[in-house]
Amino acid sequence: MSTRDDLILAIAYSFMAFYVMVSLRKLRAVKSRFGLAITALTQIATSITASFTICGILKINLAQVPREAYPFVVLVIGLENM
Repeated sequence: MSTRDDLILAIAYSFMAFYVMVSLRKLRAVKSRFGLAITALTQIATSITASFTICGILKINLAQVPREAYPFVVLVIGLENM
């Protein structure tokens, strides 16, 4: 990947992180927003790890997924039922 591709990917992840933070700020019925953010990040990481593990067990080739689509995959998988 070129430097330009890395920059585009970093921007995409930044926009996704901004969207998550704005979504979490709208919640008023929680005691700790920091705790909620940590819980959300943990859920996203666990979801991604589990999905990659399942794909590995089932021998699904993830090389066909473009790297630019990873932020979208993170958003869909990680925030589906939050």
